[in-house]
Amino acid sequence: MKKIELKLDRLDERLDKISITLTSQAVTLKEHVRRTNIAEQRIDSLGLDLKPIQRHVSQIRGVGKFIGLLGTLSAIAAVIYSLMRNP
Repeated sequence: MKKIELKLDRLDERLDKISITLTSQAVTLKEHVRRTNIAEQRIDSLGLDLKPIQRHVSQIRGVGKFIGLLGTLSAIAAVIYSLMRNP
């Protein structure tokens, strides 16, 4: 009977430790949720609209492609010119 009581006491101690851990995790989770809510409010209040930035990036990519195309065309024209000059 004593062994059973001893094992029950050990289980009770383990449950107490688990309860303490869960309480600590609940506090940590509350703080995490609070900080997340604050961060979301700040993002909303800043009103970050990324469409102008995305449009600018798209334009810069287009300009880059255009410059690349001009470079390719000028290289082709230079080759054709040199072939026509020196047959």
